[in-house]
Amino acid sequence: ASSRRSLSVFELAEFDACVTAVAWAPAGRHAAVGTDSGTLEVVDVETKEVVRDFTGFNEGRIAAVSWNPATRSLSAGSADGWLFDYDLRCRRSRVSGRRAHASECCGVEWRADGRLLATGSSDKSVNIWDLRRFEQAVVPIRRAHNAAVKALAWSPHRSDLLATGGGSACRALRLWNATTGRRVASRKTRSQITGVCWSPATSELATSLGWPDYGLATWSYHDGAIAPLERSSTRHYERLLCLAGSSDGRVATVCAGEVICIWKLFGAAPRTRVVEPSVARRRDVRRWDRVFAGGVGGVVR
Repeated sequence: ASSRRSLSVFELAEFDACVTAVAWAPAGRHAAVGTDSGTLEVVDVETKEVVRDFTGFNEGRIAAVSWNPATRSLSAGSADGWLFDYDLRCRRSRVSGRRAHASECCGVEWRADGRLLATGSSDKSVNIWDLRRFEQAVVPIRRAHNAAVKALAWSPHRSDLLATGGGSACRALRLWNATTGRRVASRKTRSQITGVCWSPATSELATSLGWPDYGLATWSYHDGAIAPLERSSTRHYERLLCLAGSSDGRVATVCAGEVICIWKLFGAAPRTRVVEPSVARRRDVRRWDRVFAGGVGGVVR
């Protein structure tokens, strides 16, 4: 970002396919790329090689992708409302799926501990899934918004707090108790919300806004209420499609004109002593540096 240069990672094998979802693996070397034809590939950005290819599992567009930081699996939402899970550690990556929503599953977000998954849909609902009981949603929120729910973000400060944003017919930013499904706060915005992220240091949020009033907005959550911050309005010349936050407080946005902007909105996360879990210290299949050993179809030992 500091050099303002772009790097071509790889080109799609399908000439007429379009990229519809991208997610970095937590280790930072691999990226999952979904397309409008239903293809999902995992790419090594250093070697520019496809290390996993999931062609043929999905019939509709891959609308959203999220990595589970604990199990090293990959979850993807499709245009037909299905939620698929890919285990990347096997010779033939194991795939399981379930009908998550009545229509497109356009938002997928794992919590940082890898135990809960939130999904949003164009059917206006939000579902929360427990990794230990993954057959059906443990907390279904039927009418979370009055429009599609693409924007999802787990709070880094409270594990039971989930932020969601509604589309153009709703335009509301809402916070939910992930244990009970109760709405704890709501705030109307001026535009559809295409993305949301939390500040790594405080209880502040950023939302990317699409039609009709393009821009970036920041909010604070305090005493059960969402309030706009003084720096809340940052106009943009085109519709913002999504945003992503970084642990150093920067936020990246992508607009309809294929321009990436990086904003310094928040302070960095406080430095704390990180206790490495025992599973990360053992040389087993869950270590990130061995998940993709052997390339395509390789066995991880």
